[in-house]
Amino acid sequence: MFTSSKDFERALFNTLKAIQHGIGKFENVPKGLSDVQFFDVLEYALKNNYLKGIRPHLEPDGVFSCSSKFLRLTYEGLKYIENFSE
Repeated sequence: MFTSSKDFERALFNTLKAIQHGIGKFENVPKGLSDVQFFDVLEYALKNNYLKGIRPHLEPDGVFSCSSKFLRLTYEGLKYIENFSE
């Protein structure tokens, strides 16, 4: 669980930046997030049309898995990165 909305936004920004610099390479997503946190960030990014080409899954035991064809940012994702401020 995130402790603040700012922590969540920072995790979203870092995740989108990592994907931007390693398009399609899932292992480049920042470390340090729990599976549940990472799932929450990806789910939010998909819901807000920041990403496409990915389908995250959170198993009942809390383990994260993912299926991806070609993970990439959308125009909205690029705009989020450009407009992010700490």
